Order: sequence, then structure tokens, then C-alpha cells
Amino acid sequence: MSSIKLHELNQEVEELLEMMETAIEDGDEDTLNACKDTLEGMEIDINMCVSAYVESIKRNQIFSDALKAEIDTLKKRKEVADNKIERKKEFLKAFMQKVDKKKVETTTCSVTVRNNAEKLVIEDEEQLIEYLEFNAKWCVKSKKSIDLKELKNLDFSVPFTKKEKTQSLLIK
Repeated sequence: MSSIKLHELNQEVEELLEMMETAIEDGDEDTLNACKDTLEGMEIDINMCVSAYVESIKRNQIFSDALKAEIDTLKKRKEVADNKIERKKEFLKAFMQKVDKKKVETTTCSVTVRNNAEKLVIEDEEQLIEYLEFNAKWCVKSKKSIDLKELKNLDFSVPFTKKEKTQSLLIK
């Protein structure tokens, strides 16, 4: 039996319940008893439909669980592939730096080692906030946070920070 059968059975039960409600309101004992007998007679059909519907739900759950397992497997495989790509890019960048090549162009690809913008790295945030409160208050947004944009614009060297120069690989 399919879920459509259960929906049809549901509609029949709703109609019987409406008839029973009307019979109660009208005081029609004969109709009420006939509806009760019909509902009792439908019990086997109801049980079979419910059982079939539950089996359908269980099959869908098994399918969903299998899909989740496949997704987890694919995520792991993707992570491995992404790590392999990053390692290969880092090796290629290191090789190009070693042979002092900034750019390589062939008919199939173009590879460039480019300099990234300087990055400000905070080495000790607590001491930096304390230092800035006395020397550059405008860089401290609150007791716990720093306005990095303002900090980068300072004309003097700031302790507890360092500027980092990095390079990246651009592959086309």
C-alpha cells in the first residue's frame, strides 16, 4: 500500500468522524452506531496502511542516512584534495622563489608569485591595549578591542606588533 492509500483512508475517516459529529448533534443513534461499526471494520485497513506508511518512512530514512554517509565521505575526500592542492602550490611557490622567478607563462598556464599587502600581526594584545591607551587612545575602541585601521595608520613603530610580508601564488 502506498502513502496515497493512507491519504484516501484518512479522508474516509474524516468523513466518518464528521458524520458521527452530525449524528451526535442530531441525536441519531442509528447513524452513530453505523459509523462506529464502519470505523471498527476499517481497523485492519488502517493498520495495514499505517504499517506500509511507516515502512516507506523507514526506507526514506535509510536512504537519507546513506546520503549523509556519502556526503561525509565526499567532504573528507575534498579536504584531502584541497590539502594536496595547497601543498603543491606552496612547493611551486617555494621553487619559483628559489630559482628567482616571479612569473612563468606557457601555452597552457600562467603562474605569478605576487607580494601581498603588509599584514599587521599583534603579538600581545593586552600589553598593546595598555600601551595604546597612553600613546594613541584613538586606536582603542573599548577596553577589549583595537581599531586595526587606526593602528596601521600610525606614523610610529608600535611595540607588541610586527608587520608581516607574505607572497601568494596566482595560477591561471
